[in-house]
Amino acid sequence: MATTPVLDIVVEDLQGSLWVAAINKNKIAALEIDPYLELIRWGSVYWARVIRIDTTLNAAFVDLGHDLVGMLPASEIPGLAKDAKIGKKLKPGQFVMVQVKTARQPEDDEDGNDLRPDALKASRVSMDIALQGRYLIYTPKSPGNRISRRVREPDVRKQLVAMSKAIKAINGCILRASAAYTQTEILEREGKIQRAIWESLQAFTKDEEPSLLMLGPDALQRVLGDFATSRLGEIQIADDERGEEAYNWCDLYAPELMQKIESRKITGTRTGMGLMEAHDLLGQIEDFVRPVVTLPSGASFLIEDTALGTMIDVNSGTATLSATNHEAAAEIARQIRLRNIGGIILIDFAGKQDKAEQNRLTKQLQKALDLDPCTVELHGVTRTGLFEMTRHRRTPTLMDRIELMQDEDE
Repeated sequence: MATTPVLDIVVEDLQGSLWVAAINKNKIAALEIDPYLELIRWGSVYWARVIRIDTTLNAAFVDLGHDLVGMLPASEIPGLAKDAKIGKKLKPGQFVMVQVKTARQPEDDEDGNDLRPDALKASRVSMDIALQGRYLIYTPKSPGNRISRRVREPDVRKQLVAMSKAIKAINGCILRASAAYTQTEILEREGKIQRAIWESLQAFTKDEEPSLLMLGPDALQRVLGDFATSRLGEIQIADDERGEEAYNWCDLYAPELMQKIESRKITGTRTGMGLMEAHDLLGQIEDFVRPVVTLPSGASFLIEDTALGTMIDVNSGTATLSATNHEAAAEIARQIRLRNIGGIILIDFAGKQDKAEQNRLTKQLQKALDLDPCTVELHGVTRTGLFEMTRHRRTPTLMDRIELMQDEDE
């Protein structure tokens, strides 16, 4: 039986951003970046005021405060019938609590004028609040305990269903895959913490101005939550303040990880990026923004943004087409995850595959994609032989993050 790899977490403040990488033997398994100047973050909860109702989109535009705008589709209102008109539920001037599902940063020209129309500049928000924990997601607006759609293994689903019924103290939870490897008492403890956070937010529901109620999880919290079931080694943090934040989060959700937090300040490096440079991660990060990925066999694939979505084209090397495609499948899943690519993704594997080979490639892709913390759906193979999938990312792409940092440096 293969041994589960040990992951170290590296945390460093670089170029006006919080950088967090999960690594195995200095190979990056996960990478999250939060710019300091990010105006709106995924998962943040706001007390918002309805600005207007758009009957064409069947959505409401809401004021989040500080010139931030959210778009609330009718489908994101719990209890509203599927085909119901949002105007029957909400009116201009009404206040609602919403959570950011897709964050969009404002884009202004040199004169400070917004460059995008409402539907494009607005972050997508939801009234179906979901508070992220380590093992579960608390959904106070959606009663009943459920299992995450990302859990596909029948045995694990069966175990989680039994655990969801055993949780008596909490109602309104989605059990994550990591919950299968812990005890019911721990789940109930975490659920109570999330419920207490939700109850504390209610104190602000009488305010008469839009405001931020709670920030969404930051880069470190996302990584620690995503790898809850992994074997974690050291959590190396270069900044004392970040270390204190990590202690506070672990104290709530992962007490056993507190002893793994280490202060690691490295100075005198060539770039000033101490921890990242010490672990030889900078070259890998640079590779993640290049369009061509070279595989150990000598084969490669090209990642390209198109009007239709992201196109990935596999080019054969010296190995057989089948060996090339299977080698590429696992790395494609990793690159999608690390580059944080979202939307429609089409993969053109080398050569033509018969049905049996397509099924084998689909299974390998699915297994590799199960490591992704975001929801990824495989939709099959098109008539032209393209493997089609969609990925619902939480935060902006890695390229967007890096471009934002470069803009701030100029």
